[in-house]
Amino acid sequence: MAQHALDTAIAEAGIDGDWEYDDLQIRIVKRGLAQVRGQLKDAARTLVRSQYKLFSQRSKVARMRKEYRRLVEDDAYLHEDPEKKTARWYHPCLMEVIRAVFFTKRNLEGIRFRDLFNPIPAPLIALAATAIRGALDEYQTGKFVRQDFTSQAYLPYYLEHIANLRVLDDGGTEFTQMLGSEIWEDCSDGLLVDDQSGRHGKATITEKQKSDAINDAKARRERKRLEQLGAIESDDDM
Repeated sequence: MAQHALDTAIAEAGIDGDWEYDDLQIRIVKRGLAQVRGQLKDAARTLVRSQYKLFSQRSKVARMRKEYRRLVEDDAYLHEDPEKKTARWYHPCLMEVIRAVFFTKRNLEGIRFRDLFNPIPAPLIALAATAIRGALDEYQTGKFVRQDFTSQAYLPYYLEHIANLRVLDDGGTEFTQMLGSEIWEDCSDGLLVDDQSGRHGKATITEKQKSDAINDAKARRERKRLEQLGAIESDDDM
């Protein structure tokens, strides 16, 4: 989804676009937006089978078609409990798709550019949700039929997600801040510790060794000070 096309579509949809996501989009564009979009769709395609626990080899066509309609109705697939439609935007699949693309290794964008990903920005959450919808659409006939995840086909879904997230932020609720922070915490768990140890090494000295080293350093500094003072006094005596 090119920057120009996205900005134009957002303007046409009447969305103010006051989220600060330009830098993040630039990072993604540099990596290859088509590639990222494909990776999101691939991750979603893999995950929907297990996350929604309904696309088994034994599922009958009629049942799968019914389950598909149930999941996409009122965006039930985004809820933590799609059947009861509770906790909208908190289905684990959303987090897992973002994790699969941006957080599986320390050198991926999620950790390398943590200032842009913490909290996970609303546009990225919306894009991941759109990828999940695209993966679910491959089952709308009751059988798996591979479909292309194109901007032309899925930009309307993306813009709808953006608009819905914006509504949830009305009145200063900070919904997207809370949602993005939780996804960040879950996705980055374990990677930040590893990242720091990888960059700086892991300390191995004990508390006693630490104390001894500091005391030795202080004693050396004091000896140096006394030696310098003694040298000055000797010069004065001459």
